[in-house]
Amino acid sequence: MESMQRACLFLTFVGLMATGGSRPVAGDLIRLTSGGELRGIVQTNWSLDPDGRIVPETGHLLTIATLSGAEVSISVREVEFILRRSAVEEELETRLRSIEETAAARFELAEWCRQQGLSANAAEMYRQVLELEDQHEGARKALGHRWRDGRWVDYDAEMQAKGYVLHKGKYITPEELDLIEKSAAELEAEREWFKSVRMWSAWIQGRVPGRQEEGWKALGAIDDPNAAPAVARFLGEDPHREIRLYGVRILSGLTGAKPIPSLVRISLQDPDDEIRYLAVQGIGPENFEHAMTLYLRQLRSEQNVVVCRAALGLARVGDDRAVAPLIQSLVTTHRYRVRVPAGNSQAYSFGSDGNFGAGLGSGLPPDIEAGLRTGAYRTGNVIPEFNPSSRSPGRVVVVPVVHQNAEVREALRKLTGMDHGYDIRTWRLWWASEHPEAVATGHKVS
Repeated sequence: MESMQRACLFLTFVGLMATGGSRPVAGDLIRLTSGGELRGIVQTNWSLDPDGRIVPETGHLLTIATLSGAEVSISVREVEFILRRSAVEEELETRLRSIEETAAARFELAEWCRQQGLSANAAEMYRQVLELEDQHEGARKALGHRWRDGRWVDYDAEMQAKGYVLHKGKYITPEELDLIEKSAAELEAEREWFKSVRMWSAWIQGRVPGRQEEGWKALGAIDDPNAAPAVARFLGEDPHREIRLYGVRILSGLTGAKPIPSLVRISLQDPDDEIRYLAVQGIGPENFEHAMTLYLRQLRSEQNVVVCRAALGLARVGDDRAVAPLIQSLVTTHRYRVRVPAGNSQAYSFGSDGNFGAGLGSGLPPDIEAGLRTGAYRTGNVIPEFNPSSRSPGRVVVVPVVHQNAEVREALRKLTGMDHGYDIRTWRLWWASEHPEAVATGHKVS
């Protein structure tokens, strides 16, 4: 109890220093298990044991020098993690304590972060600006958004969501990339399989019993990785569930990296839960890194459901490199176009707590409200009228929905063994304390 009282006294000193206009110096951020934070310099030498626990050089107390020169001691059991921070990060912390909750103030701080080289902080600030003023031109441009067809779009996310890949600064189709990277012999081998798989897939759906059996047998015997594109095309995209399921099993049995893009795509887009699950499980450890790269791209998808499915994939194939992007995707905002009665002038939005609007009632049917929260609808599409038989006029509104992504949180739990809920800031602070090299390379945290 005494140590916590001294810790509270320390916080008071820090607050006085921050409001008194003193320029911050480099120091430590000490995160407490209670959720509080201390700022100063840890005087006690300490290390981490094999389980990641903080071990003081002597005893169980950590002595901390405050910015005012006072010293406090706290039990190591009260400390969750310690993060060494630079002077500029300390200055950001001070500015955050007194910032006005306006788009203009957030944008000004975002620009300051950018000028100081705090790129991740700047991006987060720009996103906060858009939460306060959705059409803020400066923040939109800073995030790489472009004005198109009367609305702002995240060009990179849009192109990646459509399946394009970035190659030497230009977005091209995967097929074009294949032509660039593959040899003529490889392409010819794949083309030959297209002929055979197309024929066998027609046989299994035909009405000739002998041909059906022969087709199933021939497909089941495929073991050449060059057949992967053909299997994905003629089986993986078939409207019949049992055929798509068979296609996933074939792809899962092929060696090498060629089936991986198809398995990843199926795990993200197939409407069937079992097929998506088997596609993820069909990726072998030798191809985890390739699959991880593909899943990471989809964390920026405009479709929340794809973001969550990508996180499920990363829970299996990801490693430390997936943690920071997953943290960024814990809470995402997606926009949906909804048709509402023409006379309704209400502003529509969902908060991260799941509440629609400002407690005034949404005017939307429960199934549409639930669908918006869970990502059942594709962004950009107009959700159908409430009553298709009604002749009453309507208008289309854009509904921003803030999603707390449980699948992303679960992936982080699996990859790190930690759980900071949906608190993005705490996740970033903890991750930086575990990987100080991330700070040194410019991936700053607030």
